[in-house]
Amino acid sequence: MYYLKELCDTVIYRPNFFSTLLIILAIALIYAGNKIRKDLLKQVFFNSAAIVIALCAYETYLFVQLPSNTHGQSTLRVSDQTKDRYTSFHEDLGYQLYKDGVFHAVRTGTREIVYDVNYTIKDKLRFTPNTNSQSEDCALFFGCSVTFGEGLPDTNTLPYYFNEFECQRYNTFNYGLHGYGPHQMLAQIEGRVPSDISRFSGQKIAVYSMMLFHLRRAAGYTLWDRHGPEYILENGNLKRKGPFEEKPKSIIGRGIRKVLGTSRTYQKFIIKANNTPSAYDIDRTLAIIAKSNELLQKIGVKLYIVLHDFAEHAANDIGDRHSYNLLVNNLRKSDSPVFFMSDIINDYQKNLDRYTIHPLDRHPNANTNKIIAQYLAEHIE
Repeated sequence: MYYLKELCDTVIYRPNFFSTLLIILAIALIYAGNKIRKDLLKQVFFNSAAIVIALCAYETYLFVQLPSNTHGQSTLRVSDQTKDRYTSFHEDLGYQLYKDGVFHAVRTGTREIVYDVNYTIKDKLRFTPNTNSQSEDCALFFGCSVTFGEGLPDTNTLPYYFNEFECQRYNTFNYGLHGYGPHQMLAQIEGRVPSDISRFSGQKIAVYSMMLFHLRRAAGYTLWDRHGPEYILENGNLKRKGPFEEKPKSIIGRGIRKVLGTSRTYQKFIIKANNTPSAYDIDRTLAIIAKSNELLQKIGVKLYIVLHDFAEHAANDIGDRHSYNLLVNNLRKSDSPVFFMSDIINDYQKNLDRYTIHPLDRHPNANTNKIIAQYLAEHIE
């Protein structure tokens, strides 16, 4: 059984792995200091040990203070019968689905199964069973695991239900994937999307399911997307800088990166994994969405946005209410129609158990996707 990596090419160790290495190093330095007879070298080794112990203490402090990146006490496994990889490095996207096939995904809690489903992958995208391959109309869906349909079978995803309400009118493309953000949407539109839909002559629409935490992802404040596409603003113009980090080419370099990736100090100060998006980050995300819409319009696609806009939880993902209002007001001014989850399901946050998979996994459940899909089918022109 192969684990779905939350850190792209980074091995997930136990949370205290780096601290354990520091403790071992401190013991080794103290031992060496005791063995050495020269006073100067003794001081060097003992002082080095003291620094390592202090760093270990700080790592422990950060481990207690910083939020975990896991879903409660649950574990996720994804595999197929060939025991091959599920995701792999991609030069433009950072990572993507590795190959086609049927993958078995199981998330378990301490004493229960959170979900046990199969994901069908075709053309390295989540397959939608009711897609109409003979249609001249196409519907594109962008986003993260919410769009992908994490924890749900192929027939419970947002693209599936939308096409059901549209009487299977569309040839559907699900570009969503676990951990993706708007920067991957733009990279996909700059990359494979034009060729994917070049044969269609009918109506072409796109739906981007936007979460507030996507701003952090577009800024690179994540652990799993270190090689994802980085876009920056220069004099008000959006340009692609490259990946957030270049992938190490040597085995030693990759090994060091894996170890550093487990350090809470590295996560806090280098990756900035728990940073709140700045005003610049908000502008960057808005520019990414605007550029995505511009490129889609050039190939005849109309972009719609579904914003999960629950303001009472905005502080965790975007900062203060002013930043939230800045984002929402600018989205309202964009060329893309914006649908708000608070309008679609106004009691969503108050009844999470009704609308999400499980207390250990708050991805939308089948009923939620069905409600959103019906709303979209009724409001998309």
